[in-house]
Amino acid sequence: MSPARIRVLRMVTVPITFETILAGQMRFLNENGYNVTMVSANSTGIGALTTREGCPHRVVNFRRQISIWYDCLALVETLKLIRQLRPDVVHTQTPKAGFVGMLAAWLLGVPVRLHTVGGLPLLEKTGLMRWFLVQIERITYALTTRVFVNSFGLKQYIERHIGGFNTKLFVIGNGSTNGVDGAYFKRSAALESQARALRMQWKYAHADFVWIYVGRITRDKGIDELIAAFVALEARQPNAKLLILGGFDAESDSILPLTKHAIASHQAIKHIDFQVDVRPYLMAANAFVFPSYREGLPNALMEAACMEMPIVTTNVLGCNEVITNNENGLLVPPKDAVLLANAMHRVQTVPLLRQQLSQRVRLSVCTRYERGPLLDAILAAYQNAMNHKM
Repeated sequence: MSPARIRVLRMVTVPITFETILAGQMRFLNENGYNVTMVSANSTGIGALTTREGCPHRVVNFRRQISIWYDCLALVETLKLIRQLRPDVVHTQTPKAGFVGMLAAWLLGVPVRLHTVGGLPLLEKTGLMRWFLVQIERITYALTTRVFVNSFGLKQYIERHIGGFNTKLFVIGNGSTNGVDGAYFKRSAALESQARALRMQWKYAHADFVWIYVGRITRDKGIDELIAAFVALEARQPNAKLLILGGFDAESDSILPLTKHAIASHQAIKHIDFQVDVRPYLMAANAFVFPSYREGLPNALMEAACMEMPIVTTNVLGCNEVITNNENGLLVPPKDAVLLANAMHRVQTVPLLRQQLSQRVRLSVCTRYERGPLLDAILAAYQNAMNHKM
């Protein structure tokens, strides 16, 4: 079948995944002969999204939280949509869209059923909930024709702890879902000017050392430990500041009330909601901290790396593929505020270390995860998957 005739339904749970993690990928597929329709829950930014990506969007009322009633409604909506659009390929990402989308596509006989695993929420669950989420993953993988996993560490975890699907699992290129645009995430005089203006706006002194975190504000991103670590750091280094860039995630595990209060009230902590362009904010900071409990291959970490930032992150799947300890960043154990504070203190107080980490990190990440080669590899993976089914 000619690629020009191939209709692709690309499904995620919430549209912010298209807006951030998958930015530009739908347009790239469209420009290379695929007719892509985006599917997700609704939001106010859908119009801008469709203009940017150059392809239509259809709404299915997904909810991140488990709800038998709403999930059944989403399944019915997805079945209707597939019957109407008759796609040749259904490609899902995120757990909820994956389960519902793969089930609907399998029931209606869509020939190519692809699912991308960019992270596993079950890693932070225990008991019955963990067992339940493992079964959902197994059912999702069973319904696919191929599963793309966005990091080698995550692939190994699935092979060892979920099992039974090794022949379906593939890592595209060196990993990542969308790669990183090294030409876009690059320091420049214009960004430096914007960064200076931001620091003036926030009344930061030249001597202030600003740490930045970019991502969802939720428990499994390590925000509780980050705030505890920063409070300890600021007691030792009064010029320390913390900038948190991202929105509160009400549908995931919430942070501690004490943490939320500190974000709102601590004189050295500034919270700014989600921003489409994070580059000026990264350049307004001196170092990047990312204390997540679990990841696939985190975009935020790769973007900070391309901006030549000294990085402190956790030694968890995905993060430890981007960062090698003491070479292009520092790794600390997850959920340990004391060791996190010590690593942050080390970076803040040792200029030579910051210089060495900054010099190494961009090249190490751009060499492996540059967006252009990854998108080409995605095209090849699509064609390969279709050659085995069409």
